[in-house]
Amino acid sequence: MRMYQRIGAIGFIGALAAALCGAQTADIPKSKDHSLVTRYPGSVIIEYRYSEFDEVMFPLAKANGQGVFDKNKKVEGKVTRIGYASPAHRSILEIYRNYESALLKSGFQVLWSCVNTNECSSAGPTQLGAAGREDWGWNSGHRYLVAKSPRTTGDAYVSVHVGQWSDENRGAYVQFAETRQGPDGVEVIVENGDLHRSVTGL
Repeated sequence: MRMYQRIGAIGFIGALAAALCGAQTADIPKSKDHSLVTRYPGSVIIEYRYSEFDEVMFPLAKANGQGVFDKNKKVEGKVTRIGYASPAHRSILEIYRNYESALLKSGFQVLWSCVNTNECSSAGPTQLGAAGREDWGWNSGHRYLVAKSPRTTGDAYVSVHVGQWSDENRGAYVQFAETRQGPDGVEVIVENGDLHRSVTGL
């Protein structure tokens, strides 16, 4: 089962600009927050994708000069991708800290985080997942984190990317991957292109 709600081919930043210029005040149809973490107050959903089974690549270190994250974790499972247009007059840091605090209170552990070009890279990822098309060209700053929540039914991973490309245009792109358990009860993970089973993992 696969459900897509997308904003053409203009990318998340383009969708964000269109939403703000049009003063979008409501979520796009058939979209919703994920149960593991809710949106920053006042935000609206401008992009939504859900798949019962897909792959997500979560960066764990700065991208190289070609925009590829050599250190990463690829996770297969139930995938949800949500793009939010954030309210005006709220800083990237405030929005980011709100998500970070909510995740930590929910039992997530931060695996990696970065701030702006010098830590995250401006080249942009070339492989964020089968259906991912996240933008890293935030010319007014951005913050990013990857976190994990261990669960007996299969671990949950989430990435939060908060960015700004003008004085008023800012947004958050949140990705969730919920792993499944293999028949022997261990987690099935794809890491750096290699399929393996892991009880602990990253």
